Amino acid sequence: NPLNQRLKVTAVTVTTGKPPASGCKKSWVKATSFKASKKKKPIVVKPRGKATVMLSVQLTNLRSVNQDACKSTRIPLKLNAIARQG
Repeated sequence: NPLNQRLKVTAVTVTTGKPPASGCKKSWVKATSFKASKKKKPIVVKPRGKATVMLSVQLTNLRSVNQDACKSTRIPLKLNAIARQG
């Protein structure tokens, strides 16, 4: 948080980019997201502070498809967060 005031993170999403390896498809990569709700409180970030959000990223195991092209490649991920002052 670069601001001098507290932030409440209400959502974090992950978008998968195109893997650089030919034959490795971004649709095979699944990621979880975070969204505040009545059961999940927003994540509070102190002024000039940091916070951690635990998300999961995994390669879907497709038994009928050879996914070896994804071995040892780096798959780009874009994170987007929504926050409000408070």
